[in-house]
Amino acid sequence: MKFLRNKILLFIVFQIAVKSFFAQSENFIFEKEVKLKADFFKVDVLENIYSVKNNVLTKHIASKNYEQMLIYSDFSQGAMSFVDVSNPFEILVYFSDFHSILFLDNFLNSQTPLYGYSDFENIEIQNVCSSAEHLFWAYDSYSEVFLLFDKLLNIRHQTQSLRTLSQQDLTPIFICESKNKLYVNTKEGELLVFDSFGTLERIVLLNIENTFQVNDVVSFFSAKEKKMFFYDFKSFEINEIDLSWKKNILDAYKVQKKLYIFTPEGIEIYSPK
Repeated sequence: MKFLRNKILLFIVFQIAVKSFFAQSENFIFEKEVKLKADFFKVDVLENIYSVKNNVLTKHIASKNYEQMLIYSDFSQGAMSFVDVSNPFEILVYFSDFHSILFLDNFLNSQTPLYGYSDFENIEIQNVCSSAEHLFWAYDSYSEVFLLFDKLLNIRHQTQSLRTLSQQDLTPIFICESKNKLYVNTKEGELLVFDSFGTLERIVLLNIENTFQVNDVVSFFSAKEKKMFFYDFKSFEINEIDLSWKKNILDAYKVQKKLYIFTPEGIEIYSPK
């Protein structure tokens, strides 16, 4: 294990040496507020907003000025704890209480049967996310590996066990896929990057508090610092947007060029000047 650890360190692991840390020059203007009550929200690439409250998923349609909504609910599977809208035509819904997974179409109709605990033999499903080509990633807390499934629940690829990748125990918080790479945020402050076959490419030391997004950069909101941060894999630089001017921010996303700020009253949308 020590040899493997050293090999990983020499070959693929690097720590961030931040060359510069500066505020983003973009200025934003208020565009619209979408009034809603939610436990959490997501925004897809078509600018539709998805809110989850008490196991009810609501899609607020951007092309209808967010006034038209679609609704999906399921009260039989416990907490609806995660929704992946990276593909707005194939939405993944995860119920953490029963480790259940469901896929919905863009009208919030079921695309697949509900995959429940009994469907995953000897696997304890936790963190999940969508993948390309109608696949999905899921973390097996028993073996501490990430598994790539197809819709028939065949395992296509898997990663090494997390216990072999670090000198400390790693606890995944959130995962997502972007451009055929799997990104894993851990409680210990490490961001793991795997290729589409499950091979570890790099480990970056980023203290991401909760969720994050990956486009050309990794972006995440810090409630402690009231800022959005953007890490560039090429330059190793971190940029920031100061959000301290806005009170009671619960979360924030930057999708395309717009900024979405989540407050107890709803979602405020800001466009760049």
